[in-house]
Amino acid sequence: MGLFSFLTDDSRTQDSLTPQAVTRLETLAHEEAAVLLTSIPIYLRQATQTIEALLFDPYRGIYIFECCDWRYETLKGVTAERPRADDKRVRDITLESAYTFISRKFNEILHTDPCEINSFLIFEHLNSEEFERLDASFHALLPRDRLIFADESIEQSTSKLHAVTNRRDTPLSDSLILGALFFHLQIPADNLHDDRPLLSKEQSDFMQSDLPPLASLSGPYGSGKSTLVLLKAILYLLQKKAKTVLIIAATQAACDLLKKELLEIVEYAIIDIELTSIRILTPEQLIAQHYQRLYKKESFSFAKITPKMLSHHYFAAEIIFCDDSHLLEPEFIAYLRHLQRKHALCLVRREPSGAAGDYSLTHSFRTPPSLLKLCDDPQNTSITEGVQKVQGNPYMYTLLKLQKLLEHYGYSDLLIIVPHAQFALKLLDEINSYYGTISSLYQAHEGLLVQELDRILIATVSEIAHLQRPVVVLVCEGTYDQERFCHALTRASKEIYLIQNRDTHEEDSQNSSRVAGNPTA
Repeated sequence: MGLFSFLTDDSRTQDSLTPQAVTRLETLAHEEAAVLLTSIPIYLRQATQTIEALLFDPYRGIYIFECCDWRYETLKGVTAERPRADDKRVRDITLESAYTFISRKFNEILHTDPCEINSFLIFEHLNSEEFERLDASFHALLPRDRLIFADESIEQSTSKLHAVTNRRDTPLSDSLILGALFFHLQIPADNLHDDRPLLSKEQSDFMQSDLPPLASLSGPYGSGKSTLVLLKAILYLLQKKAKTVLIIAATQAACDLLKKELLEIVEYAIIDIELTSIRILTPEQLIAQHYQRLYKKESFSFAKITPKMLSHHYFAAEIIFCDDSHLLEPEFIAYLRHLQRKHALCLVRREPSGAAGDYSLTHSFRTPPSLLKLCDDPQNTSITEGVQKVQGNPYMYTLLKLQKLLEHYGYSDLLIIVPHAQFALKLLDEINSYYGTISSLYQAHEGLLVQELDRILIATVSEIAHLQRPVVVLVCEGTYDQERFCHALTRASKEIYLIQNRDTHEEDSQNSSRVAGNPTA
């Protein structure tokens, strides 16, 4: 599509989508069962290209649109011509650069152009008859079949879209096409799931929102909260809304898991950001850094929040995201609120706060509904769908259950959650004595590099933040705190087994049941 030498920076105002254009495109999207995205940026390395409007039709590919506020009174009697390459006054028509940028992104991510890309201009103040009366030079530079006029019906516009491409027999994947272009609209793949589903509307609303100074993100376990925090942190840097972002995670291992996911997102998206601008720390590490800055002394991981720390300003970051804030001490949350009095704070929790600035997610992609009900009411005996318990010696029944599970799963697929460290040590000895050295203690206060992740992991219920495996065996000795119990229930992506310590010893084959989910994120 050509450029216009008379449309210089000093004679033309910036065009943008009008409400009428948006309404027209929304109707087109509805008619075609297509996805419409407006004013959305694509990021590639250090460059950004904002797409004014993009319509994705799974059966026809991508259409991109630019809205032009051109009127017949302005254009009559004018001759259009392509500009010289050295004419610095000319503002590029967005469609040309958008087409090129989309093609580059596809080839960088997918190493191919997976679908057709067609571009159209929308004239909201120029009708088809007026266009015919313009100088012939306009007709030569602007193909009529790529123009949508103000007096066109939806049927006429649809016909133009259909005319430039053939309908496919099988639909394109929206997660493949849109996910490749817009990393911030997609849940990344991980070691448990190969798919990359697009964000739900609730998730997308959070990503597109300008967060207030005090915000919260709530939702059940498995709703994607931690991933959204990482995506949002990256966007803050790309959109230059912040130069420093801090993410708080409960344990060192949880921090390392988030760092690993962050690196995978950046690598897949092919974007250049200053990774050191996103710090991921435990509460103890943040307190220790503040302590050292204030007291000019060597910091210790066991440093406590002192009255002096609450009376002096300490800059930690322009925005802090506190993941799993409901699992942390109230004193620490109050400390964060103090730190961020002049900056932004987002608390990530399971239950909604009910306050202004709360973004709520309602759907868990990982946890079956029956387990979510059990989370809310652990003592409810009427919840039986997919939930049964083995009652007896927990060590013996864990060994019996492992024997069956190892027929179908590898060591690295299995996680055993136990109530406390003493229990974990005894169970570790029992398993390794019976099967050989196939299990290891998960030390959440240590980094991932020292964890033996190729083995069956045994973790205490207080050390499982961000830890997930396909199969979980949850050993209950007495009663867990409800929040900890729910946290443990939702660590599995495929199956979970509950083993409850009782004096009775019933047959494992009669009492053990499998709780299966069909997660998508």
